[in-house]
Amino acid sequence: MKQIVIVQKSSVSSYPPLLTFIECLNVLGYKVILICGNELDIQKQYLNSICDRCFYLDIPNGNSKLTKLFVWLKVRIKVWRLIYKLKLSNELFYFPTADTVLALGRNVLRLNYILNLYELFDTIPYYLKNIKQYALNANTIVCPDFTRAHIFKVWWSLKTLPYVIPNKPKERIVLEDIKLSSDLISILDSVSHKKIMLYQGIITPDRYLDSICVAASRLEDFCFIIVGKETPYLNQLKQINSNLIHISFIPPPLHLKITSYARIGILSYDHSSLNNIFCAPNKIWEFASLGIPMIGNNIPGLINSITNNNLGVCVDYDDVEQIVSAIKYIDQNHQYIST
Repeated sequence: MKQIVIVQKSSVSSYPPLLTFIECLNVLGYKVILICGNELDIQKQYLNSICDRCFYLDIPNGNSKLTKLFVWLKVRIKVWRLIYKLKLSNELFYFPTADTVLALGRNVLRLNYILNLYELFDTIPYYLKNIKQYALNANTIVCPDFTRAHIFKVWWSLKTLPYVIPNKPKERIVLEDIKLSSDLISILDSVSHKKIMLYQGIITPDRYLDSICVAASRLEDFCFIIVGKETPYLNQLKQINSNLIHISFIPPPLHLKITSYARIGILSYDHSSLNNIFCAPNKIWEFASLGIPMIGNNIPGLINSITNNNLGVCVDYDDVEQIVSAIKYIDQNHQYIST
């Protein structure tokens, strides 16, 4: 039986496409040995069922630069100790994130490995410079978008184009099997008389949600729900729209139950980086699989997916009136767009 070792510095639950990748390997008959820095208890049982062996190292995520350095050192020590103990050095490895290989250091270059790159890192010079050696030495490079694959090929003068594995779920999850907590049911019941606009993801300024909050405040029959880990930017958004509803991070695939309640899905990235304008969000696939039309801003990564496939509309997020008009258009043409 084919075997692969997946080493992830943080958790699988932080990366829905990684969970999908592991599920696909399981279907293809691979024995997966999974090594994680940490994982949510609620996710461990499922991962244990689809992997041959799982090792959770109980290393917390680092937030500040100092704690991140200590986390990287812990990952380097614990992962290599485990690799040598289990005698895995000759196996095929899959590294899902740049953080992982940078934390493990140059010993990675001795391994046979596949390097996955979810991001372009064009605004993080340290990453872009130091990941190059691991990319050039990799057996295969994988990324989630065709344009990003060509950008990497130009940047690093790669002989071959990286493989593209889109950030999409393996299949539509059976939502009937997912039970919501009483707290979540209470939140949804409180807005059952309204139509939900939903954003799910990281809540940071580069997600450009200010104008969406303003537009939502002008439409009495709509409410805006944001799902994700609480951040200072979230507090800024609540000041813009006092009726904004926040739901904390829900691990995949459980979050799709909340997704299914939305009438409109929101995607947004500012122009601060190539990584943003050539985005490859897994939310497009999730919204589409549930028949939820989308609104995105005018960037190539969203126009190429949303507009060109009639999944919704893309507008100028600096123009609140355009956003309001887009919401009304989708609401009026919902059945046509969602089928």
